[in-house]
Amino acid sequence: MEFWSETKPVAKVAHKCDACEHPIEIGQQYSRMAGKDDGYFFTIKQHLECRVAECALADLKDLIGGEEWCHLNDLDEPDDLFWLQAEHPVVFERIKARYARWLENSNA
Repeated sequence: MEFWSETKPVAKVAHKCDACEHPIEIGQQYSRMAGKDDGYFFTIKQHLECRVAECALADLKDLIGGEEWCHLNDLDEPDDLFWLQAEHPVVFERIKARYARWLENSNA
């Protein structure tokens, strides 16, 4: 990673959260990350709750970031979703439709 920064601005226009894909509303504070990696610039916008949940999941899995980071929009284990339901229910409600197949199989 060549550089990386994170700010927590208040939305002046509506955005889409890169974690849950729900709207970040005008006037809502959010996490904005920007950086450059392998010559490519990027920005990531997330609800504050989604950012906290994603960081907590990375800590739980002892991940260091980069390619190993566990993104909320790309969970690979049902247990991660159930952990999210217990520990971060607001975020779970936003993303549960994406993982309906896991919920149906578990009768959750």
